[in-house]
Amino acid sequence: MLGKKLEVRRRKWKRYTVKGGSLVYLYKEGIIGKPNRIEMGPIVDISLGGMAFQYMDSKKRQTEWPQLSIGMPSSDFQVDGVYYDTISDFEVARLPDGKAIRNRCVRFDRVTPYLAYRLEEFIKRFSMRIIEDRRKNPDRRRRPDPRFHDQEYSTLYERRNSGERRVFTLKKAK
Repeated sequence: MLGKKLEVRRRKWKRYTVKGGSLVYLYKEGIIGKPNRIEMGPIVDISLGGMAFQYMDSKKRQTEWPQLSIGMPSSDFQVDGVYYDTISDFEVARLPDGKAIRNRCVRFDRVTPYLAYRLEEFIKRFSMRIIEDRRKNPDRRRRPDPRFHDQEYSTLYERRNSGERRVFTLKKAK
């Protein structure tokens, strides 16, 4: 066991938070030809590989539908025909009237180059910021930190050996 190296699990895609108002819709082909559409709920976070969204628990929303759609009601931009696999679906909270709020995490499946372009465009238009990874140190992605390229910051906060001392220079007041 000592010689066996631990496998490091990393995310393939950066996750982004999305502006308020973005919704997920589920589609199922109807009998007559018009698809049935169910409004699920807001997107929690999204990446090019998948997303997480919340919804109110109901019988229609619990069933597995083949496709979903992502959109912003205030905008005409919408990403349709996204096939997905459900990774997890768990209860987040329970309201006083007995209804449950659930969180569903999905992985995008059968992503074509056009669909990847549309998802990337959606992220560029409606995302707010990157979500930092909260994993343990060896498992975390390394990102360059602009603070360490600043000469004044690096002289104040650089690591020293045990015998070295930190030297501060005082600026003269004008």
